Amino acid sequence: MDSIDFEEEEVEALRDEISRNDLIEAEENKRCWAKVLSTYEGRYVIHQIVEGMAKQRSSSFAGEQTHKTAFREGQRSIGEIILRDGFTNRGETYILMLSEAEKRAQSKKLRTMKIVEKMRGQQDAT
Repeated sequence: MDSIDFEEEEVEALRDEISRNDLIEAEENKRCWAKVLSTYEGRYVIHQIVEGMAKQRSSSFAGEQTHKTAFREGQRSIGEIILRDGFTNRGETYILMLSEAEKRAQSKKLRTMKIVEKMRGQQDAT
């Protein structure tokens, strides 16, 4: 294969174009994350993903469990990417997402308590 000789100015122009493309992609990434995290539904889904990934702890590769370990490491890595890319410079959004998750957890707990009370009431009636 023949080598292509570029002038120094051409190489610098190509590097500049690559840098511009990287900046465009980074801005698009920021815009998309902002849109996803601007809605309750977006924060809900992201929290569900991150919560599941956060349960994956780093572990060593050993014996028969290497495939499971590799799978869990991949899951954990995805959660870290979401936290890094989605919440960099968006601390207030992260706090809002956690607050909303806590409200959902409290609401679920209250509903569960009502179901248990109802079951006890039916049991006492018999």
